[in-house]
Amino acid sequence: MSEQMLLQILEELKLLNHKVGSLEHKVDNLELRQKEMKSDIAELKKGQLRLETRMENEVIEKIRGLSDGYSLRGDQIENLLKHLNERFDIISHDINYLKRNAARQEAEICELKKVK
Repeated sequence: MSEQMLLQILEELKLLNHKVGSLEHKVDNLELRQKEMKSDIAELKKGQLRLETRMENEVIEKIRGLSDGYSLRGDQIENLLKHLNERFDIISHDINYLKRNAARQEAEICELKKVK
Protein backbone atom coordinates (compact mmCIF):
# COMPACT_ATOMS: atom_id res chain seq x y z
CA MET A 1 0.00 0.00 0.00
CA SER A 2 1.09 3.44 -0.72
CA GLU A 3 1.79 6.03 1.84
CA GLN A 4 -0.95 8.30 0.52
CA MET A 5 -3.50 5.53 0.89
CA LEU A 6 -2.36 4.89 4.45
CA LEU A 7 -2.72 8.61 5.22
CA GLN A 8 -6.21 8.55 3.74
CA ILE A 9 -7.15 5.54 5.87
CA LEU A 10 -5.68 7.30 8.90
CA GLU A 11 -7.80 10.38 8.17
CA GLU A 12 -10.90 8.23 7.74
CA LEU A 13 -10.14 6.49 11.06
CA LYS A 14 -9.70 9.86 12.79
CA LEU A 15 -12.99 11.06 11.33
CA LEU A 16 -14.68 7.83 12.37
CA ASN A 17 -13.16 8.14 15.87
CA HIS A 18 -14.45 11.70 16.10
CA LYS A 19 -17.95 10.57 15.07
CA VAL A 20 -17.90 7.70 17.58
CA GLY A 21 -16.81 10.15 20.30
CA SER A 22 -19.62 12.49 19.33
CA LEU A 23 -22.12 9.62 19.45
CA GLU A 24 -20.81 8.53 22.86
CA HIS A 25 -21.28 12.10 24.10
CA LYS A 26 -24.84 12.15 22.76
CA VAL A 27 -25.58 8.78 24.37
CA ASP A 28 -24.22 10.08 27.67
CA ASN A 29 -26.47 13.15 27.37
CA LEU A 30 -29.47 10.94 26.58
CA GLU A 31 -28.74 8.73 29.58
CA LEU A 32 -28.46 11.82 31.79
CA ARG A 33 -31.76 13.18 30.44
CA GLN A 34 -33.35 9.76 30.98
CA LYS A 35 -32.24 9.81 34.64
CA GLU A 36 -33.61 13.34 35.02
CA MET A 37 -36.91 12.28 33.48
CA LYS A 38 -37.12 9.27 35.81
CA SER A 39 -36.51 11.62 38.74
CA ASP A 40 -39.18 14.02 37.45
CA ILE A 41 -41.63 11.14 37.02
CA ALA A 42 -40.94 9.98 40.57
CA GLU A 43 -41.60 13.53 41.85
CA LEU A 44 -44.83 13.70 39.83
CA LYS A 45 -45.94 10.38 41.32
CA LYS A 46 -45.23 11.71 44.83
CA GLY A 47 -47.21 14.86 44.05
CA GLN A 48 -50.07 12.82 42.65
CA LEU A 49 -50.10 10.65 45.78
CA ARG A 50 -50.18 13.77 47.98
CA LEU A 51 -53.09 15.17 45.96
CA GLU A 52 -54.99 11.88 46.10
CA THR A 53 -54.44 11.67 49.85
CA ARG A 54 -55.55 15.26 50.33
CA MET A 55 -58.65 14.65 48.22
CA GLU A 56 -59.52 11.59 50.27
CA ASN A 57 -58.90 13.33 53.59
CA GLU A 58 -60.19 16.83 52.91
CA VAL A 59 -62.19 17.26 49.75
CA ILE A 60 -64.24 14.09 49.95
CA GLU A 61 -65.06 14.77 53.61
CA LYS A 62 -66.16 18.30 52.73
CA ILE A 63 -68.33 16.97 49.92
CA ARG A 64 -69.89 14.48 52.33
CA GLY A 65 -70.52 17.31 54.78
CA LEU A 66 -72.11 19.44 52.08
CA SER A 67 -74.26 16.51 50.98
CA ASP A 68 -75.36 15.86 54.56
CA GLY A 69 -76.14 19.55 55.02
CA TYR A 70 -78.09 19.61 51.78
CA SER A 71 -80.14 16.60 52.90
CA LEU A 72 -80.72 18.13 56.32
CA ARG A 73 -81.80 21.42 54.76
CA GLY A 74 -84.18 19.52 52.47
CA ASP A 75 -85.70 17.75 55.48
CA GLN A 76 -86.08 21.09 57.28
CA ILE A 77 -87.82 22.61 54.26
CA GLU A 78 -90.17 19.64 54.03
CA ASN A 79 -91.02 19.91 57.74
CA LEU A 80 -91.56 23.66 57.43
CA LEU A 81 -93.79 23.16 54.39
CA LYS A 82 -95.82 20.54 56.25
CA HIS A 83 -96.17 22.89 59.22
CA LEU A 84 -97.19 25.81 56.98
CA ASN A 85 -99.75 23.65 55.17
CA GLU A 86 -101.22 22.59 58.51
CA ARG A 87 -101.36 26.22 59.66
CA PHE A 88 -102.93 27.24 56.35
CA ASP A 89 -105.60 24.57 56.78
CA ILE A 90 -106.36 25.81 60.30
CA ILE A 91 -106.52 29.45 59.15
CA SER A 92 -108.70 28.47 56.21
CA HIS A 93 -111.01 26.58 58.55
CA ASP A 94 -111.16 29.59 60.91
CA ILE A 95 -111.93 31.96 58.01
CA ASN A 96 -114.75 29.71 56.83
CA TYR A 97 -116.12 29.61 60.38
CA LEU A 98 -115.99 33.42 60.59
CA LYS A 99 -117.69 33.74 57.19
CA ARG A 100 -120.51 31.43 58.26
CA ASN A 101 -120.94 33.33 61.52
CA ALA A 102 -120.90 36.67 59.72
CA ALA A 103 -123.47 35.40 57.21
CA ARG A 104 -125.65 34.01 60.03
CA GLN A 105 -125.37 37.24 62.01
CA GLU A 106 -126.15 39.29 58.93
CA ALA A 107 -129.23 37.12 58.33
CA GLU A 108 -130.28 37.60 61.97
CA ILE A 109 -129.80 41.37 61.68
CA CYS A 110 -131.94 41.39 58.54
CA GLU A 111 -134.63 39.40 60.39
CA LEU A 112 -134.49 41.80 63.33
CA LYS A 113 -134.83 44.78 60.99
CA LYS A 114 -137.89 43.19 59.39
CA VAL A 115 -139.50 42.60 62.78
CA LYS A 116 -139.10 46.24 63.88
